[in-house]
Amino acid sequence: MAGSLAADLVPRPEKLPEVTRMHSMTDRVKGSLSEYRNQIILLLSRYVANGKHMLQPHELKNELERVAELECFAGTKIKESAFGNLLRATQEAVVIPPYIALAVRPRVAEWQYIRVNVFELTVEQLSPSEYLEFKERLKAADDAAAPVCSDFATLEIDMEPFNANFPRLTRPSSIGEGRPRTRPHVRPPSEIRPADASTDVS
Repeated sequence: MAGSLAADLVPRPEKLPEVTRMHSMTDRVKGSLSEYRNQIILLLSRYVANGKHMLQPHELKNELERVAELECFAGTKIKESAFGNLLRATQEAVVIPPYIALAVRPRVAEWQYIRVNVFELTVEQLSPSEYLEFKERLKAADDAAAPVCSDFATLEIDMEPFNANFPRLTRPSSIGEGRPRTRPHVRPPSEIRPADASTDVS
């Protein structure tokens, strides 16, 4: 009895589900670039020819509609392609020829950043820091004479040392209570004496 019960408890070999690789957004876009090459080249060229270095969602979608409605591209489905879906989910685009960087929000609480080379039709995924660094190359978006910093260096300021002894309010009950809770840690200018503000270097 015990032997038969133990035999029933032995795990039976079962066929494990096959593990399939999920295609990233970059992989899907690369497929569209080869399938709709002519349409995408024309579309990206129009974004660059627009002359603006920041494009909003409606500008991206309107130009996509115009290209899709061209008679020479009748019968194609670029709007339903992965690249079309990418543009519809894009919240902003930064244009610095030959690149166009896209900030994409495919779903709630998820952001992805992609950069496309207009001339070579290559796609690369960017980290948030890389995207912001690319975006900060725009020295003056409204200044057509010098819109891009040629000699660019990112300015980074570490504020962590200033927050080391500052209280962090994390409870819902702390909402609206920031000022009275942080007041003991902040000295108003009227209470700072000249001796406190200066340092004896002798």
